[in-house]
Amino acid sequence: MNKRTFIVEDSITVRMDLREALEDAGFDCVECASLAQARAALAEGVPALVLLDNQLPDGDGGAWLPELRAAPQGSECVVLILSNASQAGDRLRGIAHGADEYVGKPYDRVYVIDRARELVRQRQARVAAPEPHVASVLLIDDSETFREALGEALEPHGYDIYMAAHGEDGLRQAAALRPNAVIVDQHMPGIDGAAVIRRLRLDPALRHTPCLLLTADEGPEAELRALEAGADAFARKQDDVDLILARVAAMLRSATASLPEQGASLLGPKRLLLVDDSANVLAELGAMLRDDGFDVVAASSGEQALELLAVQSVDAVLLDVQMPGIGGLETCRRIKSAPALRDTPVLLLTAFEGRASMLAGLEAGADDYVVKANGEVELLKARLRAQLRRKQFEDEARRVHAELHNSAMEAAEARAARDLADSRAELLAVLQQRNDALEQLNSELSRASSAKTAFLSTMSHELRTPLNAVIGFAQLMRDGAAGPVSDRQAEFCNHIHNAGQHLLSLVNDLLDMAKIEAGRVDLDIEPVDLDELLRDALAIVQERARLNQVTMDFFGVGGQHRLCVDRRRLRQIIYNLLSNAAKFTPKGGNIRLEARKVTRARARESLPGFPAGRRSELPESDYDDFVQISVTDSGIGIPADGLEKLFQPFNQIRNVLTHKVEGTGLGLATVARLVQLHGGAVAVSSQPDKGSCFTCWLPWREPVVPDLILPDEPSERPLALVIEHNEGAAALMQTQLNAAGFRVRHVASAEAALALAPRLRPDLITLEVNLPGLDGWELLSRLKNLPGWAHIPVVVVSVDAGQEVALSLGASAVLHKPVSRKALTKELQMLGFKPTATRKFLVLAISDAPGELQSLSAHLSQPGFSVLRATGGKEGIELARRHVPDLIVLDLLMAEVDGIGVVEALQRDPLTAAIPVIVVAASQLTTRDRELLNRHVQRATVSREPGAGPSPAPAPGSRAPAGPQGHFMDEVKRAISRTSWGDLDPLDE
Repeated sequence: MNKRTFIVEDSITVRMDLREALEDAGFDCVECASLAQARAALAEGVPALVLLDNQLPDGDGGAWLPELRAAPQGSECVVLILSNASQAGDRLRGIAHGADEYVGKPYDRVYVIDRARELVRQRQARVAAPEPHVASVLLIDDSETFREALGEALEPHGYDIYMAAHGEDGLRQAAALRPNAVIVDQHMPGIDGAAVIRRLRLDPALRHTPCLLLTADEGPEAELRALEAGADAFARKQDDVDLILARVAAMLRSATASLPEQGASLLGPKRLLLVDDSANVLAELGAMLRDDGFDVVAASSGEQALELLAVQSVDAVLLDVQMPGIGGLETCRRIKSAPALRDTPVLLLTAFEGRASMLAGLEAGADDYVVKANGEVELLKARLRAQLRRKQFEDEARRVHAELHNSAMEAAEARAARDLADSRAELLAVLQQRNDALEQLNSELSRASSAKTAFLSTMSHELRTPLNAVIGFAQLMRDGAAGPVSDRQAEFCNHIHNAGQHLLSLVNDLLDMAKIEAGRVDLDIEPVDLDELLRDALAIVQERARLNQVTMDFFGVGGQHRLCVDRRRLRQIIYNLLSNAAKFTPKGGNIRLEARKVTRARARESLPGFPAGRRSELPESDYDDFVQISVTDSGIGIPADGLEKLFQPFNQIRNVLTHKVEGTGLGLATVARLVQLHGGAVAVSSQPDKGSCFTCWLPWREPVVPDLILPDEPSERPLALVIEHNEGAAALMQTQLNAAGFRVRHVASAEAALALAPRLRPDLITLEVNLPGLDGWELLSRLKNLPGWAHIPVVVVSVDAGQEVALSLGASAVLHKPVSRKALTKELQMLGFKPTATRKFLVLAISDAPGELQSLSAHLSQPGFSVLRATGGKEGIELARRHVPDLIVLDLLMAEVDGIGVVEALQRDPLTAAIPVIVVAASQLTTRDRELLNRHVQRATVSREPGAGPSPAPAPGSRAPAGPQGHFMDEVKRAISRTSWGDLDPLDE
């Protein structure tokens, strides 16, 4: 504990007196005769206590206080001002400068020391970390020899020892030091030991201190007197010292736990406020009270007294009744009306006796009424001590009441905590039951969702097969492929064809919705020309609008803006909105498609079109700009109750124009979910008989154009795009392709390949099946939909432990079901199959679905073509080997031997290896389709020389060796043979 003390005083006598008293009390003192010396001492360290004179040779002590407080930790220093000016005004000025206490000169040395010790103890208890507790013992004995001997015996046992030579000093030190135990001699001059113990027991702050009474008397009467006085233990001086030590230790062990610390002991120093307009009374009575140990603060008026009480507390007020200005009675009333002062004892002093004056004083709130008369000072002191005791007991009663109240509150809180814990446990049990039920329900929902997805995947495959046959045969019959048809028959065929297309779109919508809800839709973000895409979507519904005499207007963003979106999904969004507008717009109406760039604030808050409507919330993102695309029509409009459920699945609106329900109710729901996947929002506004406006907002993603697209290489060689995530396999293929005369560009993912599409046109693509993210089969389907990429040969490759399986899937062409006669004829012409009078072509059609086989055969039955039909892959292989056709058209997915198996078998036979193949596949591969394709690739991988490692790359111009690498290059040659690079020298054998 810091006990460094500054004594800043110009009087050497006062400095020496205070130093002696402070060092006896355990303080380390530094004497300073001036402010300059005080500043120098402060530079060496901040003290715990400063006793400061107001008037110093080189300045005012109070004016130095702000400097002291500004020093590091200076705010924690205790400051006592000592001054000859002891009036209330001087005291107020000292406290205003930042002093903790003000003591007037002449001072009482004992009071100064006790007050300083109490203030330091309180201050350091607030700011210092708790220290290990050391028991303290106060020895009160008039025999210096016995005190020293007993102190020396106690100190080795870890006790802090304080000593007092008589009872009065012992009581004062007990109040100031609060020892853990008191050892007191029975026989002392003045107050004896029994009286000391009784006085301690009367003090609420000290009554629980253990007391040991010592005596030299023999006989049981001495112990009886000690116990009757309230002692906790008794010992004789002639007893062995070890016995006294044992009794002290036992007394401390059995002592009850200390109660919360009290404010001040009844035996401690007390401050009195003496208020009188007579200077003689202030001087004479103040001196008498100071001689009795009180610190007396003098005030000459009621106003001054109230001003001082506002900043400093006192233990009691002695108040003259007759004073100019605010009299004693009014001052008393004001003191008692202040909540912070009402418990301070007030004693009224008057020179007049009489019952009426006493009653008036007591009615004003005074605690006692004393007549100023000669010889009555002792009576005044007695009444004053009685009031101080009363206040101390009242404070103790309030403290006990507060403790009881706190105990009751703690007990209530404990009960409430137990009840809360019980309720919480009960609620947790109920919550766990609900969670278990919800988990079981979620499991059931998950199983139901999986069953729904599996059902939709299976049914979509089963529905598409007959639907493709219905659409294909209806088209054949309408076009006269089966013979001449009348106009009425052509009309019926057209109805069948349109109904099939409608049913197929319904199946596709159901699949789209199922995939979106299952979270299995990945956006293929790529740069697109926004206005061009919107015009293409507009062209799709233009014919229907023209037939209904509906005009269509288009307002684009202009400037050939390129935006990064999913091209196919955005086209689907715009087509759904435009087709809905065309359905519900009467003849002579108008449809307007408009796109513009807007800020996030507008995209979040605006509602284009009509006053009434609803919109979805715009998700938080880093995009500041959005594209706003609106489709506005002048149709029948939507009633207010229909707007709320407009974007929900299977919600259909009755068309008052045709008096029937239009659509499947999935189009707008699909639009809303696709827009959400893009990170945008949708809105609708409408007014019945006026029209509707559908709007979507998509993030404005600017395409990032790389600084370098392709390395500067001569264009006399074909370009191969290798899509492979395995760096080793990619390097091996790149070496082989370079040796064969190719330039090579490598990407590691399907997404990277799609990002290159707008800027790159390779002559050959090698594609790994098992890519991270978007898999190879889905990428293959998307590549065939990209402008300019549909006829690029693709070699599908799977690498497993150094073993490669390659097949020319799409090496010639890939057609999506249902196959139209027009699309098939176009592919045949692009592949060079143009019959002449001298050149006829034999085509082999392979499918295990009789309807699709019949449809393919009918489409191929054109002048200059002969068609062979094979039901299934096995029969197709046999017919190919027997007849060696010029072209094979086969279904990718068949039950016994699928399309990949047919291609593999044909490649192994030199007679059929060079036959070009057109693969017919679904526009979107289902999960079941992918599983079948992946199983085939795995089977093929296992069957190809499982122990062989990768062969070295062939030298330029040499023939590729047999084995995995040779098989890969065979596929490359087969794929490139029908392109303009087919005669490239390095590829020739």
